[in-house]
Amino acid sequence: MKSISHIALGAALVFGLGAVAPVALQPAAAQEAEQAYELDLSRDGRRALGEVNELYNAGDFPGALARIREFEASTDAPDEVYVANQLKLNAAIQTENDALVDEALIGMLDSGSPALTAEQEAQFLNRLGGQAINNDDTAAALGYFQRLIEAQPNNATAQYNVGVLNSRLENHREAYDAYSRAIELAEADGSTAEEGWYRNRFNKAVVEGYDLVKPGTAYLQAYPSGETWRHVLLAFRDATDTRSDDQNLDVFRLLDDVDALSEEGDFYEYADTAQRRFYFVEAENALNEGIEAGALDTSRPYVSELKTLIESKIGDERSEIDSLAADAESAADGVDAASTATAYLGAGNNEEAVRLYRLALDKGGVDVKDTNLRLGIALTRMGDYAAAREAFNAADGTDATTLADFWLAYVDSLDG
Repeated sequence: MKSISHIALGAALVFGLGAVAPVALQPAAAQEAEQAYELDLSRDGRRALGEVNELYNAGDFPGALARIREFEASTDAPDEVYVANQLKLNAAIQTENDALVDEALIGMLDSGSPALTAEQEAQFLNRLGGQAINNDDTAAALGYFQRLIEAQPNNATAQYNVGVLNSRLENHREAYDAYSRAIELAEADGSTAEEGWYRNRFNKAVVEGYDLVKPGTAYLQAYPSGETWRHVLLAFRDATDTRSDDQNLDVFRLLDDVDALSEEGDFYEYADTAQRRFYFVEAENALNEGIEAGALDTSRPYVSELKTLIESKIGDERSEIDSLAADAESAADGVDAASTATAYLGAGNNEEAVRLYRLALDKGGVDVKDTNLRLGIALTRMGDYAAAREAFNAADGTDATTLADFWLAYVDSLDG
């Protein structure tokens, strides 16, 4: 279950509020000298509240509460309601009565008295929201935190909490928007929001089928660990049912470059997909990485069978690749050049891959978006980040553009 961020719960917060600490009513002159706001109390109000105070000081909290309720029934004056509930809060704290604490805070919040400060309002709403969460009253908690946002529009933590609560109530778009607003506020002064904020927003986008590029790249830029890259890219890959083997390889290439391949399935699928597309050098590299990492065990039949298959084919690719490149030079279109370029890319010959990708684009007959994407990969691996950005920006459609955005985020991390 997602957690609420930075909420102080229970009476501990209330004890810490100087504004609502136990109050002894003073003569009007002394009270007025200490208060920035002069309470507007009637003569009857002062007398009644004085009686409450006497009962309170005598330790008769039930008697004090009874007198407060009697007085509340006789007045609707904002300042009198505010002070009555302040005294009620004192009794609630002394008797450790959480329900009475909530009643008193609500009474002060709803009193309409100018004596209620902005700081008090925020603290009271925060405490009420936290207590509502303790009571499993998510709807009430959401209401309090929404009021807190109205009082403090730039409160990033309150915005995040509204996101969590909306998510629990299955208000998915409202949750996503609240997470986004919280992150924007946290980043407004150049800071970075907590990792969970980015993760929750991204996961919400995944579950609801929203666009993954903005929340995914923001998460990666803020917390660029291998684990984060793997989580984001595999979620992105799995969200696209129409992705071809070639496009799937582009995802694995990025996972490999950011050191995010970690599990058996990562390495095995990468190697198997590469060999199905006849890129046997790349397949062997992926397989060997998995073996060296301890993720792939050659004693397993399916791993040893894949290893044997690759080894039986890799010699042909190595011996034929240069002649294929020569043939691509005289071909009528760029299809052979693009395919051979990808073989060079998988073999680590990025310079030749760049040359052939550019030849393929010049000749035409190829998918411009995917070819530019792979051209960008080769340029990134060469360290030519300016040209790589240009190539990724040219991959401007559907699957290619979204993956290109993730490659651009990687380039930014290398060339920040």
